[in-house]
Amino acid sequence: MARSGDETRKRILDAAERLFAERGFAGVTIRDITHAAKVDVALANYHFGPKEKLFEAVMMRRATLHMEERLARLERCIADAGGAPTLEAVLHAYADAFLERSLSGEEGWKHYFKLLAKLGLSPEWAPDLWSDYFDPFVKKLIEALRLALPGCPDDRLYWCYDFFSGILTHVFAETHRIDRLSGYLCRSDDLETAYPLMVSFVTAGCERIARGERVPAEAVRPRRLRVSATGE
Repeated sequence: MARSGDETRKRILDAAERLFAERGFAGVTIRDITHAAKVDVALANYHFGPKEKLFEAVMMRRATLHMEERLARLERCIADAGGAPTLEAVLHAYADAFLERSLSGEEGWKHYFKLLAKLGLSPEWAPDLWSDYFDPFVKKLIEALRLALPGCPDDRLYWCYDFFSGILTHVFAETHRIDRLSGYLCRSDDLETAYPLMVSFVTAGCERIARGERVPAEAVRPRRLRVSATGE
């Protein structure tokens, strides 16, 4: 019976993960999920409760393993560097697991990464996940960035994280938009090409931010505002 219950839970979680990744939280009902999982609605309610709790269960099924492994890599990266890691080493320690799991061939991880990208744009779907699980982990990355970018003000460290997180989740969502834009010169599922380019891009950008370099305000102010200010 226990094995049967575990199998039912897995089928529900797999179906929910795929549908949430495709349609987002609001675009999926419990009935959609149970239909895809080929189980009765009552079983989903029994195992998980309301949709919000099922969504949290979907996220945490992979998040715990994914975060623990990356935290261990961050700690090892810092220890191996004697407390002074390079920025590129920190980024690799934090993100290499995305590449490895995406290339593993397990479709569930690709669904999870698509869902993670959607969740980043809609944190209201599961606010407790951010405050209780994701935020403490992110603070560990901020600490590692502080070691890699000594002297960088904290506000800029947080911007570095924010830009990196957005780029990382977008790349591993594999949206295929770049495929069409480039006439298939580039492919979003070509992660072995995209990933090292992304790391190089983020490294250069964060190092420039840490040095305090800024684009002159006049260069980024909308033209309409410049005209208004000069009266021309």
